[in-house]
Amino acid sequence: MINVVSFRPGSEDSESFRCQFSINLNAALDHVDDMPRSHGRITTAAQLFGVSVNTMTGWLKGLSLPEIWRLPEIARKLDTSVDQLITGDFSAPSVIDEQYAMLGVHGQQAPDDVQSIYALPETLRFLRISRDMRFMLIDTSDMEGFVSPGDFVIYNPDEKHIGMTSSIFVLSAHGNILVRRACRTTRGQIVLSCYHPHMPDESLTDSDFTEEQGEKGKLYVLGRVIGKTTQRI
Repeated sequence: MINVVSFRPGSEDSESFRCQFSINLNAALDHVDDMPRSHGRITTAAQLFGVSVNTMTGWLKGLSLPEIWRLPEIARKLDTSVDQLITGDFSAPSVIDEQYAMLGVHGQQAPDDVQSIYALPETLRFLRISRDMRFMLIDTSDMEGFVSPGDFVIYNPDEKHIGMTSSIFVLSAHGNILVRRACRTTRGQIVLSCYHPHMPDESLTDSDFTEEQGEKGKLYVLGRVIGKTTQRI
């Protein structure tokens, strides 16, 4: 699920957000053992997160912001959440700078347990994805060769049609979330295949699928996979 809350355009709003992030980051660092309160903090924090002193200076002084993949890592090392790191308050709504989009990420076994990552528009453009895409963490090996456990697939929830051109889809099947290559034959059958050598292809029909998620005994297409990443979140 995508949730984007924007400030009004303007440099004052961007500066305000960067300053607030630096305050929240400094507050979280105050709870880290052996973290200097003043002199030496920038160097020690840079070593903690594996970034340069210049980068950490920007974060702590409100001059710049971390990129998409760093926020969850930073939160974990500070024993906090991304939401608190961004907002400074667990109970506050997510307020994201106009430069940020908050994207939903879920696991293969827990699709309702949605976490958040934050991306700049440049990052989305580089990945060639839109704000409507979803990320799913892979934890099974049945598509080894395409994705491995620990990888992420990026899928488009608006693309659910299985055509005659082979594509990879995320499916909800009998209580499980699967990633499968799927295509429709000239006879109208839908063939699902995976990369596991001991798992044969499945030949299905339209009657095996449903357009309403949760219908018992039916498969539901969550979306078409448009990319993958091995970047650890």
